[in-house]
Amino acid sequence: MIEDKGANLKYRVFKLSINVLIFHYYENSKPYKITGWWNIVTPAISYSLLTLLLGFLGVRIMKSIEAIHINLTGGEDYSSSIEEFDYDDYTNLIWNNLTRSTSQRIDRRGVELLIAAQEDYMTKNDGLFSDGNTVYLKNALMREGYRGVSDEDIRVFFEAISAIK
Repeated sequence: MIEDKGANLKYRVFKLSINVLIFHYYENSKPYKITGWWNIVTPAISYSLLTLLLGFLGVRIMKSIEAIHINLTGGEDYSSSIEEFDYDDYTNLIWNNLTRSTSQRIDRRGVELLIAAQEDYMTKNDGLFSDGNTVYLKNALMREGYRGVSDEDIRVFFEAISAIK
């Protein structure tokens, strides 16, 4: 997979539970960009304190306990949901059709690069899904910083394209 400074970037949401008599409000916070544990502390404590103050004045206290638990364990990870919106449907469809091991080495950006390189290859060469095509795609990924992509990963990419068309 690509070596990227943003590789540790995660998006987390925290829970807020307000529970007064029969009124109950249980929602997610806005997504927070998390690059390290220090970014989690402020929102986790803030939403937990609000829930402690306003979450135990009614009948549905289990949601308040759940909210505090989620907040103090780092919130809920929304990274994959947010990342999906950065790419077109075709890229997401191909990425979703990759095997688990291939999707660990090639992220959505890599799939987008592979699609562009494949389109470029098809305009210049014959031999679709050939050994030459595989080498061309691997070299395109290596120029962009992707290491450890195997011939098998490219074959899985070809299968994902074939399954969609």
